[in-house]
Amino acid sequence: MFQLANGTKEFIVVDLKDLTGTITDLSTYLPKFSTKKADGTAVVTLASATASLMRVNCLIDTVGVVYTVGLHKLYVSFTIGSEVPLIFASDFQVVT
Repeated sequence: MFQLANGTKEFIVVDLKDLTGTITDLSTYLPKFSTKKADGTAVVTLASATASLMRVNCLIDTVGVVYTVGLHKLYVSFTIGSEVPLIFASDFQVVT
C-alpha cells in the first residue's frame, strides 16, 4: 500500500499487462483514473492520466480539501473501442 503525505502531489504508477498480448501501449487509449474512499464514496472520477507503453501515471493531488486523511482506492480505466474497463489498481493511504 502506498502512503501519500497530506498536502502533496505525487504520482502513483500502475503497470498493466494485456494477457492477450493485443495492447502494448495505452497512451492512445485515453487513460484515466478514479479514486474512492474506503467506504466507496467517490473522490475523483475519471481524471486524466498519462501512459507510456503499459505504465499509467496517476497524479494524486492531496493539496486541496478533496482527499481526507485515511484509506483510499485507486482505479484506472482506458477506452478501447466501445469498452471502458475499470481496473482496481491499489489501495493508498493519505497520512498527516
